Amino acid sequence: MSQDTITVEDLPRLLENDISVKVAGIDCDGILRGKVMAKEKFLGIAQKGFGFSSAVFGWDMQDVLYTTDAKIAPPESGYVDFIAVPDLSSYRRIPWEDNIPFFLVRFVQNEKPVTADGRSMLRSLTNKLAEAKCQAMAGVELEFMNFQTPSQDGYANDSQARDVAAFLERNAPSALRPMTAGSFSYSATRPVAFKKYFWDIFNTSAQFNCGIEGWHTEGGPGVYEAALKVCNVTDMADRVSLFKLLTKSIGIEHGITPCFMAKPMYGQPGSSGHIHISLCDLEGKNLFARDTPDPNAPWSDAASLSDMGRQFLAGLLEALPDIMPLFAPTINSYKRLVENYWAPVNISWGLEDRMASIRIITPPVCKPGATRMEVRIPGADLHPHYALSVILAAGWRGIEKKLDIKVPPMSALKQGARPELLPNTLEEAIKRFSAPESIAREILDGEFVDFFTATREHELKVWREAVTDCKPTLERNVKQLLQDVKDLGISFRPHVKTLKSLEVTRMMLGNGTHRKIVASTLCEIRGALPLAEEGILDECLYGLPIYPSALPQLAALSSKLRIVLMVDNEAQIDALEAFAQSTGRTSPWSVFIKVDVGSHRAGLESSSPALQRLVEKVEGSSAAEVYGFYCHAGHSYACRTEEAAAAVLRSEVEGVVRAAEYLHRKEERKVVVSFGSTPTAHVLNSLRKALPEGMEVELHAGNFPANDLQQVCTGLVAEEQQAVRVLAEVCSVYPERNEALINAGTVALTKETSEVVGFGRVTDRPGWAVVRMAQEHGILGLTDASAGQRVEEVFHVGQKVMLHIQHACITAAQHHVYYVVDEEDVVRETWVPWKGW
Repeated sequence: MSQDTITVEDLPRLLENDISVKVAGIDCDGILRGKVMAKEKFLGIAQKGFGFSSAVFGWDMQDVLYTTDAKIAPPESGYVDFIAVPDLSSYRRIPWEDNIPFFLVRFVQNEKPVTADGRSMLRSLTNKLAEAKCQAMAGVELEFMNFQTPSQDGYANDSQARDVAAFLERNAPSALRPMTAGSFSYSATRPVAFKKYFWDIFNTSAQFNCGIEGWHTEGGPGVYEAALKVCNVTDMADRVSLFKLLTKSIGIEHGITPCFMAKPMYGQPGSSGHIHISLCDLEGKNLFARDTPDPNAPWSDAASLSDMGRQFLAGLLEALPDIMPLFAPTINSYKRLVENYWAPVNISWGLEDRMASIRIITPPVCKPGATRMEVRIPGADLHPHYALSVILAAGWRGIEKKLDIKVPPMSALKQGARPELLPNTLEEAIKRFSAPESIAREILDGEFVDFFTATREHELKVWREAVTDCKPTLERNVKQLLQDVKDLGISFRPHVKTLKSLEVTRMMLGNGTHRKIVASTLCEIRGALPLAEEGILDECLYGLPIYPSALPQLAALSSKLRIVLMVDNEAQIDALEAFAQSTGRTSPWSVFIKVDVGSHRAGLESSSPALQRLVEKVEGSSAAEVYGFYCHAGHSYACRTEEAAAAVLRSEVEGVVRAAEYLHRKEERKVVVSFGSTPTAHVLNSLRKALPEGMEVELHAGNFPANDLQQVCTGLVAEEQQAVRVLAEVCSVYPERNEALINAGTVALTKETSEVVGFGRVTDRPGWAVVRMAQEHGILGLTDASAGQRVEEVFHVGQKVMLHIQHACITAAQHHVYYVVDEEDVVRETWVPWKGW
């Protein structure tokens, strides 16, 4: 029986040996949302459908409800059910789930298709073509990068279940390992390395009615490309979504995570989702093909393209700038669309031109029946139903209006001429897409345009409320301090409390030049474990004076790297001895004894009798041994000159050296004295002639890669050395009080202050700062009323503002992702910090 002829009456026989059925619809991010139901339930709803929460069009791909006005599923509706109607022609069985029957659904509300439902949208367009006795054929080529799937704690822990989501909660995406290293397009040998996975995808695709026409490796580490078999456009859209489901499901069985992001890795080519499209009559004759080449064609590239084909191309070219969000739907999409990475960035076309946005394939490079256009803009993250719908709608508009091609092919461009650029950010693309005069509004349902705009504005809003790190500034700050340490010939132990991430920690360690860290939380130690697995981290000091409840966790962590403890009270030694007795631990803990050199946080003053007693207590204990003496000059933040900071640094060194004199020294015994803070680290060279002898000297510092306004106030850091900023947006402007409202408040900035007025300062307008805050918003005002600037002349609603922050350590801890930019503020990477305690 043909799937096209399946009726409700056929279902009992078709499913007679089954007890369950799986159904799924496709949300606005192209993600399948579905469930399993009993066969009896399915047979009862197969004709009229069943209730399915409209929340699937009310949240993003992380199930976070839209913060913008996405009216198709508004919160005030209570996310009332849509009706999900099974599409019987989509029937297939899922080979990797015991051949359970599977059907796709369409969403209906009040007996009308939901405008956000891509399957209904595409069917409406194909029905329109059918009325004109046309049908559309399509093929899609999907590139995707494959990663080895880690466990929650990384790649070394084979005892845990593989869980890439849990791993990414603690680690940046860059910590994932590609399935294979290097770039080997069309390799005959690379697939053999993971041949079971490679062939499982190919063979299962055929069983799943999602056949692959071409299957090979592509450029980039662990990248495959699948060219799906050409079919009618509605089936092709379904097959793209189902192929992604298939590869991800099979990947689980093989310990591999396929990734369909447009730009998974910085510095590597992106992953494309090229679409091949043609129109045929109802008998299958290609309507883009010309019987004989046109000797009067405006350009030779179009000589074998029919009049209808030229009109379709003209409509598509004219619409491209206004429909970009449906080809490139995420912020990440535009990281792929950069020059020199085999991705188009302009309005261009050409015969067999793989650098153009639209590649024309006609005789003589193919047979007439294979004449087609390849739209090369979409990435692998495309929503196939939206992308194919808008291609058809734009091309059909060209046919209806009998448009002429206004853009010459790339081969006919005059020397030095450059085609018009396409929008190169999601923000710019959405503005074109949603504008009143946009072609998108002409060819698509206006309600859909408004809805999709709101969903993308939500993504932009989430991105804007983020910390941005300038990587070149970070690198310069780290390089300078590491060079100072090298010149002085001392050890370095970075404190990982500020930008708590693998990337920054690796940078501070000099990629293994230094192999010790200090961490203030257990979460930071766990987060750094992948560096121990890499072999560039050997030791971690837990930077709080030890307390009993932390000992079991630290003992467990000590199996993966050496853990050093901090003590400043005799009762802590009692706790270590009690722990040893209760657990049978026989090896002593190495401990730093904390010395207070003026900060009056933790530690004992070097002149205190309590310090001598503590040293003696440790020396006499079997549960602990003295590793060294440690101080932190938190009070150095009050310094305002290099001389003042150098004086504090000398007092730090004198304090720990004096404390070490309480130790009964043996000739072969090595004692570490550790001192530092970011302000005193900036004047490290002042110690060149005053280093203590007979001890291992160690510097520690944490804030120095980032810097902030508090550091600038010390006079030791220049404004341009601040690497961390918060990006916010102007929500409203109030000329009557000369202030503006932004969407960054206490939870984005914190209430830290300094001599610089305000809670954050606008980077390019230093006279303006966040002068008041609530939890979720801040007020921008002039810090000097005599400056005479008017808020309405400086800020407008929707404007982005970049803020320098008061205290990078606390502010950075507030955010769940760091957007890493280059010198031109282009986002190149995202780093995920370690969260929690």
